[in-house]
Amino acid sequence: MRTWNLNTRDPLNLVISADANLSSVEPLDDHTWEINLEQGEPRALAIRSRFGMRAVEMRYFPLFLRGHEQLSDPASFFSPLILKRSFPNYLEFTSSPFEDVEVSLEYWVPESRVVAGRITLVNHDPARGKLDVDWIGQLTPLAEGANMVVETVSMNQVLAGRCGGLYPVCFISGGCREGTSAYPGLALEVHPRKTNPQVFTWASAAFEGMEESFNAARNASFRNWEAEISRVEITAESRMLEIQTANADWDAALHASQKTGFSLFMPSPKAVEKQTFVRARNIGDGFPDRRDVSDHPPDWGGQSALDAWYLSTLLLPGGAEPLRDIQLNFLSTQHRSGQMDWSLSLGGAHARVNAQPVLAQLTLRLAPYFTDRKWLRPLLPQLTRFFLSWFLPDCDRDQDGFPEWRSSGQSNCR
Repeated sequence: MRTWNLNTRDPLNLVISADANLSSVEPLDDHTWEINLEQGEPRALAIRSRFGMRAVEMRYFPLFLRGHEQLSDPASFFSPLILKRSFPNYLEFTSSPFEDVEVSLEYWVPESRVVAGRITLVNHDPARGKLDVDWIGQLTPLAEGANMVVETVSMNQVLAGRCGGLYPVCFISGGCREGTSAYPGLALEVHPRKTNPQVFTWASAAFEGMEESFNAARNASFRNWEAEISRVEITAESRMLEIQTANADWDAALHASQKTGFSLFMPSPKAVEKQTFVRARNIGDGFPDRRDVSDHPPDWGGQSALDAWYLSTLLLPGGAEPLRDIQLNFLSTQHRSGQMDWSLSLGGAHARVNAQPVLAQLTLRLAPYFTDRKWLRPLLPQLTRFFLSWFLPDCDRDQDGFPEWRSSGQSNCR
């Protein structure tokens, strides 16, 4: 896959979440993260989440210290922040906070309730002064809760807090100590004289119990990063088109659109057999108050046939397989009248309104990408019945021969 050199002035998509094609995704408790450079105090290269609106904000960021200098804001770094790799569940940045210090920062979401990262430091000139790095954790609970503090769990120093029934815990492999800055953090054990790369891995998990979060974070921090990220790259290469135009901004924007599109797929807890998708995954999404997901916001509550058709314009040919699953999900909702539910709901609710008449066009889009045409044979009678259902009396109340929308939702005006 292409290696990027995007700075903060380029079109960037810095949202990452668990990839349903690579790991388990939990629609009832899904944590999305984003890199934010503008908000929060202090300004920093911070990865943040809201745990589906169960916290005002959870953020992690590195603080670089040398002598009397403390740097967290990328705008103050010696060399600018550069985005090198970008996938639905993974981001990599490079920069130099100080002269002669190179840093690589990787962020990865291996599953819905875990986020992990890898920090690679190269100090080319140790004689300039001792380099320290604190990994800071800041939690702002919504109501009841506790800010992040350094605690000892099973003889390991970790960052731990509490919010919205969750116990976020951050673990760093290889040993660490309490940070020396004014912010709650863990100090990486940076060797003062090494000039070769030093690598540190951290992971944060947020479950309903402290011990469960600690175990998940510790296990994630010891995963084989080279193998895992190679798998992420291979998967991206197999499904994402590499588009090169004469305009670098367009290249970045087209890549970002595919990255967003492939992040929207997820398993449905009920209602349909195959995976479905949501219309957005943001840091405030992923946790309904009722466990039957019936109160998910509109972007998660139902996905229409027109949404599926639009997604196909972004993700073919690499997304042919999941898009066919979504099309088959719609066909599985067909009623005796020939009508199909206009939206696929994560909660299993039936829309009772006919789907937009674009499923035949979606079928034509998908057909060239499958050599085995067995799946196509039963579709013609289903799609024919669906087409005729639009000419039933309740879809043409004035009997002028032209079908009518029964609901504003059918026009996708939501």
